[in-house]
Amino acid sequence: PFWGLFVFTAPAAMMRFSLKQYVDQTTKNVMHLREAHDNLQSAHHQITEAMASLGRAYEGTLKSLVSALDARDTETAGHSERVADLSMAMAASMGLRPDTDEWRYISWGALLHDVGKIAVPDGILRKPSSLTEGEWEAMRTHPRAGHDILQAVDFLRPAADIVLAHHERWDGGGYPRGLAGEDIPLGARIFMVADAFDAMTSDRVYRAAIPAEQALAEILRHSGTQFDPAAVKAFLSVYQKRFVGHGLNQRHTRGQLSETLKKAIMEAAGMEHAS
Repeated sequence: PFWGLFVFTAPAAMMRFSLKQYVDQTTKNVMHLREAHDNLQSAHHQITEAMASLGRAYEGTLKSLVSALDARDTETAGHSERVADLSMAMAASMGLRPDTDEWRYISWGALLHDVGKIAVPDGILRKPSSLTEGEWEAMRTHPRAGHDILQAVDFLRPAADIVLAHHERWDGGGYPRGLAGEDIPLGARIFMVADAFDAMTSDRVYRAAIPAEQALAEILRHSGTQFDPAAVKAFLSVYQKRFVGHGLNQRHTRGQLSETLKKAIMEAAGMEHAS
């Protein structure tokens, strides 16, 4: 009788024992998973905080470099920020995405393009009259000096080539390396147009600002020689949105473009002219 009872009860007992072990192990696994999930959440939070802190450190470094330049050359204070803003509007018009490394590097390069002027003597940098040939030679060292400064900062290193090339020309007539066409980094090609427009429409000690429409005419005139035609086309798109028919600040003209420039813009942009 005992063995008969055992034969009937043993499988049920073993099944119950196995089921309990399974439930206990599953409970432990769930607890381990919850613990791992909590650890991952904590690690994610710490990484997020670290990235935010790093971002603030990057921003602080950029602002410090720009502030150092502004302290040296108060006449052009604000120029770097304006040019960077205009450059990124052009980059967006050319299809670049704000969440890419290329976008970030172009932004940094545009903002810090003139940081090498820190190495230019005050007597040259602030001279209110035309520079001599020797002084121009000294001024032309600033792209290389800026490149070297950015090369020494790990996170800014990818933007160094943009700074080095920001005075190259589409036709190869620029400096310091005489690059031409698409051998010039895209960020530098975009920047050159934005920089020229802001420089022409800003007051300098040796000349007054010119109207935005006149500056636009100059940019169109030099498309394909000094400037990349694709960058000029992007600039035209931004110009139409920012400077035509809107209330503008004192640095720019207000109102509509002349018919001649309208036609030139439409032709340069590959669109039919609409009266």
